[in-house]
Amino acid sequence: MLALLRNPILGVPTLSRTCVPHRMLSTSMFTDLGNDTLRITEGRMSELIHSELHAMSTLGQAGITIQQLVDLSFMPSSSGVLLMTAQFVHRELPVRYAVRSMELELMEEWVKNSHFKEIQNIYSSTFASLRMCPHIANEKDVTRFEKVIADVQLQHARVIPLMAATVYAHKNEGRLEDPARAKYLNLMVDKLFAARVSSELLVAQLLAMCKDVLHPGPSHPPGWHGGALEIACNLDSVCRDAVKIATRHCEAQFGRAPPVKILGDNSLALPYFPHELRFILAELLSNAMSATMSKDSGPDGQSSVPAVKMVISGGAGEDSLLGVMVQDEGGGIPLDLCLKSKEYAYTSKSKEEQNKALVRMLEYVDKPKLREHETVEILPANMPFTGLGFGIPLAILYANHFGGELKFRSLEGYGTTAFLHLTKNANHAENIHSTRWHTRNDTYHIRCHNSGLVTARGF
Repeated sequence: MLALLRNPILGVPTLSRTCVPHRMLSTSMFTDLGNDTLRITEGRMSELIHSELHAMSTLGQAGITIQQLVDLSFMPSSSGVLLMTAQFVHRELPVRYAVRSMELELMEEWVKNSHFKEIQNIYSSTFASLRMCPHIANEKDVTRFEKVIADVQLQHARVIPLMAATVYAHKNEGRLEDPARAKYLNLMVDKLFAARVSSELLVAQLLAMCKDVLHPGPSHPPGWHGGALEIACNLDSVCRDAVKIATRHCEAQFGRAPPVKILGDNSLALPYFPHELRFILAELLSNAMSATMSKDSGPDGQSSVPAVKMVISGGAGEDSLLGVMVQDEGGGIPLDLCLKSKEYAYTSKSKEEQNKALVRMLEYVDKPKLREHETVEILPANMPFTGLGFGIPLAILYANHFGGELKFRSLEGYGTTAFLHLTKNANHAENIHSTRWHTRNDTYHIRCHNSGLVTARGF
């Protein structure tokens, strides 16, 4: 039974599920059950959810820093850290989804095809699911909230392929031949995906922490609660993981893959999220391998194909940059196409290949299939992006997430070099797209004390 609990803090209702031992017999819209609980009709509940979504979309989104998560990982009470993290996500994620829902609602009408409306439904329904969760006060509440967040992650795994389907539907119908419409759609997609990167990190971090604390395995010793963050994320190790992913994709497409040489300092590390780095590097390598194989098909045998080169380097200072260079000899990109390569849905593949790639991606994130292989790392690195033209723009967003950057240099007729730079400054706040829906400059300030995580809304 749906019920409404009055929330004195936000000044807006808090939605929750309250068990009521009898069915609603009255046709009245509200029934007072006492204890600040009202029983209401489904229709009225839908109206209240939408009203709360509007109200919460005006609140500021709270960015986090890697240093805050590092500090948390060294706090002595793993269960206490998990509880505070769950409480933060419980407060913050609905705000982020509310902002996204309102942005989607205000998009121009020509954009809103069936795939787009499915994305709208994902954001509004997961917002409602989160707001129906009661306050988190203990480990039992965290366990219940973990199940909700896991379902939220599964639903949002469909956002990228559905948006790809939205863009390709407009592209195939000729709407993007209008430069103004093409620019508008690219900006809209970029804004949505940039916000998704930060929101999905909160989800992945909480689920990983639940796994560490509530369901520890042999790879995580008791007391570890760093979640998806690695205190010393080794770049060489991530590069080798990315090579395996990209090689698998290239072999599926060409039957074989060029070799990859990893050079430079294999000891460089920084506090970071390896799943984000894996996606960026796997995407860069996939493009480099594909270009290399397309240019030099040659006779069978790896020796006939030039190697893709990776170089790891970085400065020694605390504020210096660490970097990975990915270089291929795949013929390069014509100068007039360099900028277009950063646009969504730009690809050199044929229309038939693009449509096949889109079908593959939509099949991959089919919800029943995901449930069979549930994981806390449902990220683009695991999705078949090849041929859609979404990988590079997304890689740029992931690189920018904590102040890094991804740049490209191309020598037409020879090859392309990509430069990924990451800042060692862990105090750099994550990039969250601001929106015109913010009516005041209010942000969450997170401070780590010996007594625990303190959250406060500053104005």
